[in-house]
Amino acid sequence: MAGVNLCCGIRPIPGFLNVDKVNCPEFAPDRFVGIAFEQIDLNIRPWPFDDAMFDAVVMRDGLEHLDGQGGAFVYIMEEIWRILTSKGEAVIQVPNAATPNAFTDPTHQMWFTEHSFDYFDPETIIGALLPHYSRCKFKLAKMRFTDGGATLQFTLRKIP
Repeated sequence: MAGVNLCCGIRPIPGFLNVDKVNCPEFAPDRFVGIAFEQIDLNIRPWPFDDAMFDAVVMRDGLEHLDGQGGAFVYIMEEIWRILTSKGEAVIQVPNAATPNAFTDPTHQMWFTEHSFDYFDPETIIGALLPHYSRCKFKLAKMRFTDGGATLQFTLRKIP
């Protein structure tokens, strides 16, 4: 597969492997016709994917739902880095912690600002000052506010 859509919910991407903890096709069968889907709990790591398996990772409104205890954000990013090919790209969308949207959902485990992913980019001030936070490195290719600022969308390119 060229790409994986992690925490897909009922928004599958055709041509990608769509993954969620919940059996999403059960709730929206019409959206999953002809769609590759696997039910996987991403809180159990390492994830059951081979190294360098995907050219693209998409995670829209899912990262904040994963277990955030004990530095899990760093470990999750290391798993994304591991499953991406050397020229792979990840697009991650999360609620903006500066808005009530981030705190409204009782299942949110982590919160993010426009600088949360800087820790993984050695070209940012935070990434340069704290390179020991993670062995995985990404180039922060783009950060944009979406949904009127309620969400943040990051495009990250793997640095091998």
